[in-house]
Amino acid sequence: MPHDFTAVAVDLPTPKLFELPKIITQHEWDTAQSAPPCVVENLIWQDLGLISAGGGTGKSTIQIYEAICIILAIPLYGRKILRPGPVMYLTAEDPRHILVARARKICQAMDLTDEQTTQVREQLLIKDLTSEIFRLTEISHDVVEISINTQHLIDAIQAQAKTDPITLLILDPLISFGTGEGRINDSEQGIIMACRRIIAITSVAIQLIHHVSQLSSRERLTDAYAARGGTALPDGCRFVRILHNIDPDDQTIPASLNGPQFIQMHIPKTTYAKPQPIIWLSRDEYAFQWAIADPPRTPSDVAASQQEQVLTFIKHNLTTTPPSQFSKETLISQRRELNMNRIEIRAAIDALLARNALVKKDANRGEKRGGAMYFLFASDTMPRQAPPSPAGEHGF
Repeated sequence: MPHDFTAVAVDLPTPKLFELPKIITQHEWDTAQSAPPCVVENLIWQDLGLISAGGGTGKSTIQIYEAICIILAIPLYGRKILRPGPVMYLTAEDPRHILVARARKICQAMDLTDEQTTQVREQLLIKDLTSEIFRLTEISHDVVEISINTQHLIDAIQAQAKTDPITLLILDPLISFGTGEGRINDSEQGIIMACRRIIAITSVAIQLIHHVSQLSSRERLTDAYAARGGTALPDGCRFVRILHNIDPDDQTIPASLNGPQFIQMHIPKTTYAKPQPIIWLSRDEYAFQWAIADPPRTPSDVAASQQEQVLTFIKHNLTTTPPSQFSKETLISQRRELNMNRIEIRAAIDALLARNALVKKDANRGEKRGGAMYFLFASDTMPRQAPPSPAGEHGF
């Protein structure tokens, strides 16, 4: 199987003069599809996808697990494999022998037959780039452009297609295949353009493995823009997943899962499918279990639930002995107890104040701990204030 991506230098085609688009023929009108072929039902398509997670989440190992399921047509998280086939894994982070060992242990944990294991060995194509520089883009005349390496990769995929076409291409980690983060959106857009060329010519699906930002990791942000870097990357990808480690003591972990590691997989963007529910994973060494969370709620449902959660938290802490009082900033410091991030807590407080469900009470001189000038109270638990003295009571 050809793995030498730099064996032959191939010049990129010379750009043609711009031509006006052709009219839409009747055949094109009747046969055009609104989505590319699907690889994994409602999860991966023959297009560009992004998976972002913090360090230590196990994203590379999860990718090996998913690749094995795609190769063997084993349902993935309860979803059908619609285009099984070989998976090419380009690794610029973990050396080949590490990924091979993980694949072996995952196959053992899945209790695969000898025949299935042989198929995985033959169709999981791992290219070790940890000691090489293999970038799909380069900077030329101060512009990020597609590099000759992209064409070398296309040639290798097309050569493989003559015997056993590749279904999925994984690039891990994304940062190693572009021009860096000095001009972040230009770099990301360059990677997107290179990947789109690969997809257009070879008909593979591509998954980019990336890290979330420091803030996203700390606050467990789950929107499509939680990835490290700019906005061009999630905007250009057609399906996006965000993974976060979850504390084993979290009360929302499905009871059917056994640890010791628990992971939440959010799917904030699926261009070709309706919103998808959260996928829960548990991992015990190289054995995986999964469960599906409740059906996805609308943003307004989520916001209303979070507002009620904040309100209940404030009310409860006012009934403790001694009572606990919170300003906006001190309440944000309780985000682990609330299982919400800073942005969500601020939004909930602002919404509660706007509809007068929360009110501010000025702090007394002895209560101004940490610079707090006021405390938050539920409007129906607001401490009663003494009525003003009647006029003239003091002889004025």
